[in-house]
Amino acid sequence: MNKIAAQCANFCIQLDDLKRLKTCYFQLFCHILNLINKVIKRDMAQVDVKDIGSKLILVVDDQGTIRNVVKSYFHEMGFKKVSMAIDGNDALNFMSQHPVDIVICDWQMPKISGLEFLKKIRNCGAMKDLPFVMMTSTADVTNVQQAVAFGVSDYLIKPFKPTQLGYKVVQLLGASKHKAIRLPVSSMKAVDPELSTENAVDLEVEIENSVDQDNAVDQEVEKENEAKSSPDS
Repeated sequence: MNKIAAQCANFCIQLDDLKRLKTCYFQLFCHILNLINKVIKRDMAQVDVKDIGSKLILVVDDQGTIRNVVKSYFHEMGFKKVSMAIDGNDALNFMSQHPVDIVICDWQMPKISGLEFLKKIRNCGAMKDLPFVMMTSTADVTNVQQAVAFGVSDYLIKPFKPTQLGYKVVQLLGASKHKAIRLPVSSMKAVDPELSTENAVDLEVEIENSVDQDNAVDQEVEKENEAKSSPDS
């Protein structure tokens, strides 16, 4: 009995040691993560986007909340041109009318996934150097390998901090060799044979109206903030 009791006591001690070791590893991980975030914030605070602030950023995501959050953050950073698309088809239509400098795209979307959209982009020779950041909620190694194989520029796992995305965008735009041009209509038809130039233009008008509405809301918010901060208010 004494031997069994001693073995049980020894097992409990080992279990406690294991728990303490796990706690130490977790604390170390959190500490490293905080250090990384501090470095990112420090670098972002030193970033001057005046040379790249006029670049056109296209955010592609079927979730309106994500699109609006990303757009607002880029505006805060000083980027003046941030457009949005709800899926790959919308993005291709938009790109046929506007020369885009960088794409921020979600993986899981209706109609055309982020990976399929990336494939179509890279199939166009003029888009081989276009910076392309993929966002996804799954940390699947196979997905990452597929995206890398088709020329993704960088990768982000949701949820992520806006500063992480901002840092990647600044780095990619600063080193980009891409010459922004409109996407040839032939690349769009490769996605949908029934897609015509007229349809692309009609959808572009719809997207532009949506962007104008977003800009109007932003202006109203700025006016309200100015009114609140005014000494006379």
